[in-house]
Amino acid sequence: MQPTLGLISLGCAKNRVDTEGFAGLLQEVGFSLVADPAQAEYIIINTCCFIRSAQEESVDTILAAARYKTEGRCKVLAVVGCLVQRFGEKLQKLLPEVDLWLGTADYHRLPELLLAKEPPKGQLVQSQGKGWFLPEGRTRLISTPAHWAYLKIGEGCDNCCTYCVIPSVRGRRRSRSMQGIVAEAEQLLQRGVKELNLIAQDTSAYGLDRSDGASLARLLRELDGFAGEYWLRILYAYPSHVDRQLLETIAASKHVTPYIDLPMQHAHPRILDAMGRKGMGERLPELVREIREVLPQAVIRSTFITGFPGETEEEFQALLDFVQDAQLDWVGVFPYSREEGTPAASFKGQVHPATRKRRARQLMEVQAGITAAKQQELVGAVVTVLVEENDGSAGWGRSYREAPEVDGKIYFIGPAKVGEFYKARIVGILPPYDLKAELISAISERSLQSPVEWFTR
Repeated sequence: MQPTLGLISLGCAKNRVDTEGFAGLLQEVGFSLVADPAQAEYIIINTCCFIRSAQEESVDTILAAARYKTEGRCKVLAVVGCLVQRFGEKLQKLLPEVDLWLGTADYHRLPELLLAKEPPKGQLVQSQGKGWFLPEGRTRLISTPAHWAYLKIGEGCDNCCTYCVIPSVRGRRRSRSMQGIVAEAEQLLQRGVKELNLIAQDTSAYGLDRSDGASLARLLRELDGFAGEYWLRILYAYPSHVDRQLLETIAASKHVTPYIDLPMQHAHPRILDAMGRKGMGERLPELVREIREVLPQAVIRSTFITGFPGETEEEFQALLDFVQDAQLDWVGVFPYSREEGTPAASFKGQVHPATRKRRARQLMEVQAGITAAKQQELVGAVVTVLVEENDGSAGWGRSYREAPEVDGKIYFIGPAKVGEFYKARIVGILPPYDLKAELISAISERSLQSPVEWFTR
């Protein structure tokens, strides 16, 4: 009989792609995936350690899954990923319930370790490497809806922001070969995927570590050349690597959405310098203007950190003023998390946690007003909607303006086919982030020439 496998993936989309990758490897050697981990003989938890709350969620999930060893069918509980890479030896001592601990570079060893004659008993496997790519030509077990998927183009990061643990758990930047990415994209599109979301720790730095002329702009031109109707979306683009050539490539493309995910983290020059993001303070307002000049229908998403060490009320006010002036479409805000081993953890002037949270709430209140006004402006617009769910009488979807899992939704009444594009008119808002629409018609094959073709006021 096939051994049953339960998977739990925590944290970012990059973690999710890794989980899909090693799930494919395990399926190849005979494992059968079950939806409910309580019914699985083998449970694998892919963890996150980016900030304190993510670490706590990971540990809570491990403890909850450990109950299945006595109350369920679990024979082996494996914990993998960033939390292990960062705290492996400590965790091994603290949580004897776990049978296997695996770092971020060793996912390819899961079939060998789980099918060994002697099952692992608290074993820690942590090689010198950091971060992982599924070997080219192997097939991921896609966990997203069939009509959209993430496409991982790089691993690791060279930015070394002073608050961030990513380089220590994922390693230096490494870009996949363009050939391998294009081949995987073609495979996914052939399987019916209608939206490919490009991800890496820093997508805009794609190719900078290679000597073959690879760049994000060149990759987008390659990915733009397939037949059929589909969207390409860029996520996690570090601001210093977003240049005019990239923006003009997006503008000239048929399938790349004018959606720029641009984690800025702050706006005051001194705070940005302290974060290790030097030169960004002067560039950010100019970059926002340039994006809107080259891409008039651009949607800009960003994230910000409040309460970074030394942040004064005046510097926080500068951040509020920037957000008010920039009128960004989507914003996420995180109170600063003091992470062991990062340079910022030892900085003087640590801001009280309550102040960090208060500033985060205040910034989100400002952004909520901006988002509501922008949503109201969309009423009457005709947009292309990719249908996500429909029960025969109602459903919801997304336009190019909404990335999966993080932005708002567009709700409508009436039947529609999931995973297909429809022409729809926005008729109202559902505060704070969602919209109401009425479907006009399905969009026939080859009738959609760009992600914004039907976007009219």
